[in-house]
Amino acid sequence: MKYILIFLFLLTVTALSQEIVVENLSQITDYNAGTLFYPQFTPDNKALILTSEAYAGLWIYDLNFNSLTMINNHLGSGYYPQFSADGLTVFFRTDTYKDNLKYSDLRSYSFVERKEQVLFPADRFVSQPLSVTNNEISYSKDTQVFIYQTQAKESVKRVSTLPLVLIENSNLMLQQNGEKRLFNPLGSGNYLWASISPDNSQVLFHLAGKGTFITDLSGNLLHQLGNAHAPHFSPNGRFVVYMMDKDDGQVVLESKLFVYSLASKTATELTLDNSLICMYPRWSPDGKQIAFNTSDGLIYIIDLKID
Repeated sequence: MKYILIFLFLLTVTALSQEIVVENLSQITDYNAGTLFYPQFTPDNKALILTSEAYAGLWIYDLNFNSLTMINNHLGSGYYPQFSADGLTVFFRTDTYKDNLKYSDLRSYSFVERKEQVLFPADRFVSQPLSVTNNEISYSKDTQVFIYQTQAKESVKRVSTLPLVLIENSNLMLQQNGEKRLFNPLGSGNYLWASISPDNSQVLFHLAGKGTFITDLSGNLLHQLGNAHAPHFSPNGRFVVYMMDKDDGQVVLESKLFVYSLASKTATELTLDNSLICMYPRWSPDGKQIAFNTSDGLIYIIDLKID
């Protein structure tokens, strides 16, 4: 049985090698820039937004001029920031601590004005921005989802026009059709890395101890990705990139990147430098590149050819 499984895996890799090809691997930062993590592309594909390993601070790396600029040094600001559609504004949460309790606010930074603005004052249990549309930013406070209206410059408590997934006390919550409800399609547990597909029809998530899955909005299981970590939908929703890492309980010993095809329900490894410990991959908006950080805080970009 073991040899049959190995043979089937090799067939999978061979089939997918014609679908996704690594054309180039580029190192973007070096140690002179310091250690940086969790890269995300800006909407125009021309820059990366980066942060520290503990999500403290934001930096923007211009890919055209190979220049790195600090935006802020706030605690928590690097935890899944969101861009406006035109890429001219980035939205993020910042964290402060008082009497061992965490308080968070919601902020924006304009690249045109080079100005930071507080959108929602510091309070308990405020999430990072969950989604951004042309005129609205959604986020949660306590168990309620709020919408910040950019034109009116105020927050209102009402449902988003888009389905949202968020994690509360390790549970997966889904807001859909005006109702927010406990989702947990695989039962109780510690849910991580939850997101909605680009067409708003599927939910991607990881359940600790069980693996990574994709369901529809009714909770019906569609895909099983194994023990995939930090999964991220491609912009067209056809693929998911993720890392497969191994550690000794304290230090990451190995981490490789894989791409899962929703059409064929198979995965293939992105063949890279074996000396690299590749972590936290993210697609570019045009779907032609993947950025990631190494375990020691260097940033790389993969150029892909997808048939």
